[in-house]
Amino acid sequence: LLGIGDWLQVNGEAIYGTRPWVTYGEGPTKDAAGKFSEADVKYQEGDIRFTRKGDKLFILCLKNPTHDLKVVSLGKRTAPGLEVTDVSLLGSGGKVKWERQDDGLVLGAPATPADMPVVYQATLKGAILGNLSVLPSAGGFQVRADLQNYDDRPLAADADLEVGPITVSRPVTLPALSAGEVQLDVPVTEAGLYPVSLTVPGQRPLTGRGLFPVLDLSGGWLFKEGDDPSWAKPDLDDSAWQKVTLPASWETHSNYTADNVYGWYRKKVVIPAEWKGHDLRIPLGKIDDTDASYWNGVKIGQTGEFPPHFQGFWDKPRVYDVPAGVVRFGRENVIAIRVFDAYGGGGLYDGPLSPVEVK
Repeated sequence: LLGIGDWLQVNGEAIYGTRPWVTYGEGPTKDAAGKFSEADVKYQEGDIRFTRKGDKLFILCLKNPTHDLKVVSLGKRTAPGLEVTDVSLLGSGGKVKWERQDDGLVLGAPATPADMPVVYQATLKGAILGNLSVLPSAGGFQVRADLQNYDDRPLAADADLEVGPITVSRPVTLPALSAGEVQLDVPVTEAGLYPVSLTVPGQRPLTGRGLFPVLDLSGGWLFKEGDDPSWAKPDLDDSAWQKVTLPASWETHSNYTADNVYGWYRKKVVIPAEWKGHDLRIPLGKIDDTDASYWNGVKIGQTGEFPPHFQGFWDKPRVYDVPAGVVRFGRENVIAIRVFDAYGGGGLYDGPLSPVEVK
């Protein structure tokens, strides 16, 4: 703790009173999912995080560089509306060697190795657009992006959004040295996979895609106590199974309170024909403790181990990929989940169960 305090004495400017940038960071290492998983992550050179304040962008190195560091997010092509006017190293009186290239801002490594993470400070001018999100709604899409102004004068521009054949525009204004959100709503009535493009003059266009309609797997499911491999089959007669509402523990929806027991869930869902040819990504929420999940009788994923080598992951959200070849597009599909609970709560007790995505 004393070491952290010493570090904050030097680098606290990158922490206190700062706000998020248009992207949280970059680097070769993917963060682990789930609680208590931080110890599983081994950061490498090039893993960095960003914070901002005023006209300053702070680049926090999770592993200190021993050679030149390239910040891809600050390249001339990736951030054409920005200008980098100066770079320094917090706590250092020496000059930092830096060069802005088309594909990134190249920063020289610190002359003296450090045990704690170092922080570069970049002074910016101009503006940047980023962090595009396409959110499905009951009547179409809501498209959002972050716009940040690093100039000492206001920014005024028109934001143009194309979603498939639909185009909408709206004026955007930002005071000097401020940040805001560009938000546009687009009505959609026909199922499909829509290309999305958001443009603001002087900025790199942001592209994505939107899926319609929204498929939410929460709500009505079927449940049965016990264990039988045939319960994964899509043509199974499950008319006598109990109707339940998920997410909820099976103690809640069925008063199933025994320990070291199995149970199965089943749900039928129609995948729009317009999504044909695309793999799916389905959220199956948090399952206590171990699951094996099936789509039309084909196993699509498993988290944990069943007895006799039991290993549970009660707090990890399940997200599984479904190959297009096993999906019945335009027709009914069957999701089946085999669950084992060792003790305590059991079953599919928490979300997220929405939305179904395409890859």
